[in-house]
Amino acid sequence: MKLIEFLTIYNRRSQTSFRIGQLDIQGIDPDCPSWEQLLDLSAETEGDDATILNKIHLSQKAAECWTPGSEILITSSDEYPTNYQVATIDTTDPAVGTLKLTSPINPVSTMATKPKYAVEVALLNRRIVFEADDDTDDDLIGGHLIILLTPSVKQHLEGVEIRNFGQQGNLGRYPVHFHLCDDGFGSIVRKNVV
Repeated sequence: MKLIEFLTIYNRRSQTSFRIGQLDIQGIDPDCPSWEQLLDLSAETEGDDATILNKIHLSQKAAECWTPGSEILITSSDEYPTNYQVATIDTTDPAVGTLKLTSPINPVSTMATKPKYAVEVALLNRRIVFEADDDTDDDLIGGHLIILLTPSVKQHLEGVEIRNFGQQGNLGRYPVHFHLCDDGFGSIVRKNVV
């Protein structure tokens, strides 16, 4: 992480400002995928032949990079986006690209069953976390990261987990905000979880 000329952190309402400098934060290996399409599902048999869907198949690279204890998001396989699932990785087998989950999931479309409609699986955890304090008076008020007055400066924010940021109802108080930075050509903001 390169640091900059001006840094302000406010504990109350958690505002962080970067001014007239360069932000360069890379919290994820650029060779590791942050999401992939689900290749296939498999099940374990327990007790009286009860089938438990708790193994998902992704690329070998995802199984190598994504670690036990990490949370994943499995998108909805129907027209209702709220039918997503969140699961925790128990073990990984990079040799075959398998992730065993701590609990079963509901059946979803995969590349093996419906390639046009296969769900995506996204890694929700990152090594670098920006987390704002909770506001007990208003749960819609969180942190605010603003990069301001950096025209013609390439900014890089990649692979960061941002929790409890954004200030609903306050104009310009987005979780991540580039302000008066002109076009920001060449800046990179990707693989983040907000």
